[in-house]
Amino acid sequence: MADFYRLLGVSRQASEREIKAAYRRLAKLYHPDVNPSPTAAEDFARITEAYKVLSSRRLRALYDRGLLADYEEYVRQRERAAVLQERVKVIIEELLRREREETTIRQMAVMLTVSLFASAFLVALFRPPIFEMLGVMGKAICLGLFGLGMWELVRDVMACLDYYAYPDDITPSLLRLEEERAGKPFSRTAVLAFLVGGYLLALVFGSLVRYALLGINGRLLVSHGLINVLLLPPIAVLIIMRLRALNERFSAQ
Repeated sequence: MADFYRLLGVSRQASEREIKAAYRRLAKLYHPDVNPSPTAAEDFARITEAYKVLSSRRLRALYDRGLLADYEEYVRQRERAAVLQERVKVIIEELLRREREETTIRQMAVMLTVSLFASAFLVALFRPPIFEMLGVMGKAICLGLFGLGMWELVRDVMACLDYYAYPDDITPSLLRLEEERAGKPFSRTAVLAFLVGGYLLALVFGSLVRYALLGINGRLLVSHGLINVLLLPPIAVLIIMRLRALNERFSAQ
């Protein structure tokens, strides 16, 4: 290791004030902005390092005992450990974020599917004449809720598709295998077919149960209450999903 006292031109018994004055004098002499020498930057870096050590009581004491090299290695090891710890922290936070995201999407997908199918079945079964009983203002509100429910339904379905389904474009089998390994085992067409088919089956099953219970008085789906069958399930899904969001918000507080 270089002789820092010799670099600054001071004795080993020099005071902090003398070391500081020597550094200022040499800094003005070797600063690259005022010294055109090609070695000025290197010389300035050396005297700056010397001043950094000798101006610190702890570092100067270590240097005088010949332990500074060991101390600097210790500092470097601590810095490397800190960098490694920060990287591990980032990785863990990313894993936790993905786990929370996956849990949220999974819960949303289950809640959306169950509420959509259940509401379709119940509306087809009971045929509540809600829309017919409403006035003009009530029907307008009902249509507005239906529009909002459809918008949120499409938005949530698209979010689930982005997370669980791969696109339907023509891709090599290797890329599709990677999608499956990434947790996307179904195509978007298959998922949409499942949702639409399940919704229609729930309507048909509810109508058949109603017909079985009430006989001819139950009447088929297309002959009575079609407007309610179309409007009410998205509204029911909207209400259920909003209640779920409120419950999550209160649980997080």
